[in-house]
Amino acid sequence: MVIKPLKFKDIPDAIISEDEKIRLIFPEKDNANYFGGFIDDDLVCLTCLVINKNRTGSIKSNYTIPEHRKKGYFAELNRHCLKYAKEQGVERILLNCLEDSKGVHLKQGARIWKTTKTIYWMIYDEGTF
Repeated sequence: MVIKPLKFKDIPDAIISEDEKIRLIFPEKDNANYFGGFIDDDLVCLTCLVINKNRTGSIKSNYTIPEHRKKGYFAELNRHCLKYAKEQGVERILLNCLEDSKGVHLKQGARIWKTTKTIYWMIYDEGTF
């Protein structure tokens, strides 16, 4: 897989609004960094890292095209995102995720901070990424 930075305008509308509902939150902000994973020039997964002025960040969304799930692409893209955050001086990353991506974040050093019925609130602390 090849990982490339993306611009907001490069995110396909079909990903943002899957099944006629808003599926993902990809903020259109100056401090938002978008990364896409490509196989044979086809976008298979993407993520958004927002970097704040106080050395914190947040992963706002990540998504893998359904037919490319369970192949390790998201794990590779997430590692890239965490490495980039560290290079930018980020010390803590907050995120929330669903059950299907919780395991990847736990394996890569995140800890669960809080849970609700369907959402896991997680934190990557300095030294864990």
